[in-house]
Amino acid sequence: MNWKSVVWIFAGVLIWVLVVGLRFVVPAEVSNTTRSGTYVGSQVWSGQILVTGDTLILGKLIVLPGTIVRFAVQDDTRGGDETPPDGYNDRDPTRLLLYAQTHSELDVLGTLTAVGTREKNIVFTSASSTPALADWVGISPLGDESRIEYARIEWSRHGIGLGTKRTPHTIFKNNILTHTLWGPLSLGSSGAQAYDNEIFDCGHEGIDVQGGNPIIRGNYVHDCHAGIVVLSGSPRIENNSLVNVGDGIAIIGGNPFLEHNRITLAAPESRAEWRYQDFAYSMYG
Repeated sequence: MNWKSVVWIFAGVLIWVLVVGLRFVVPAEVSNTTRSGTYVGSQVWSGQILVTGDTLILGKLIVLPGTIVRFAVQDDTRGGDETPPDGYNDRDPTRLLLYAQTHSELDVLGTLTAVGTREKNIVFTSASSTPALADWVGISPLGDESRIEYARIEWSRHGIGLGTKRTPHTIFKNNILTHTLWGPLSLGSSGAQAYDNEIFDCGHEGIDVQGGNPIIRGNYVHDCHAGIVVLSGSPRIENNSLVNVGDGIAIIGGNPFLEHNRITLAAPESRAEWRYQDFAYSMYG
């Protein structure tokens, strides 16, 4: 190989690195279109976005105020994983691989910034004209310092799920999370912060904690199977209102700090349920 060939190869590699690098530094503007599959680099979403399959952003995602993100009741990537049985969801068809392969989700490897305003909420919802519980899977913002504020998230299986990655500076504030088959705000073991959200109509719990030391403050959780569930960790849970719930704050493990929470359980005769096809969770039982 002569020196000219080496120069050309080096130049090609350099150009490729610069192009890929620019995708992360200068986000691509995405508006009024569809999303599905894996995207390298950061993006800014606005207008109307239709998600037709599992979407993975390998970079940052910024969603502008007033944006409406609709999830088609399908997954053209046929991706997804089965959720193991846990003693509560064993007969739930939405934990199975078939559901995961036919319903879409949004995963952001970097930070997700979806900050709306009081006047211009951001909406994540079903694309169906007759929406139902678990029409789409959920959202996973995996980068720390993610922020979702003044957003409405509805008709998903599990709303926002954070898993095991430590993201103590991630904040969810002033959102409405509703019409969820499972729990709409799963903090996992992230240590994230949840302030002043309204959470209602869900078949599991409004908020769950599986580790870390998250802050859960000033939230209004109502008309759910349970208010807050702590599996492990040391969350600070204060000044929350839990109304018409089958269980208020369920402490299964961990060492939570509890202060000034107000709990009103659902009536013992409540027949509220959350149904997917022939399967349903109920307020009691």
